Amino acid sequence: MNSNPNFIEIKTETTKLLDPEITQENAKISLDKIHLKLQETTAITGSDFSIENLAAIPTSKGKALGLNYAALCLLDYKRTTLFLQAIYTAIKELQDKKPKKR
Repeated sequence: MNSNPNFIEIKTETTKLLDPEITQENAKISLDKIHLKLQETTAITGSDFSIENLAAIPTSKGKALGLNYAALCLLDYKRTTLFLQAIYTAIKELQDKKPKKR
């Protein structure tokens, strides 16, 4: 288990976001806390205009969003909450189908 305080707070807030009954206000609060912790860890705010944080990042499958744009995506509260819940649900369904596989 990671004992880094930022990791622990991000995990705590992410767990709150997995609750299907979470209100939009509580989702916003949790995502703002996660954004702050990630900002403290990476120094990427989403509002930095340096070219290295704005430029798309080449990958083997194409290009990924620049770091600033990726940081800002987190603050699309409803989309991020639904995305996390969907990923969690998909993982749980696969675990149920294949309980002995990682």
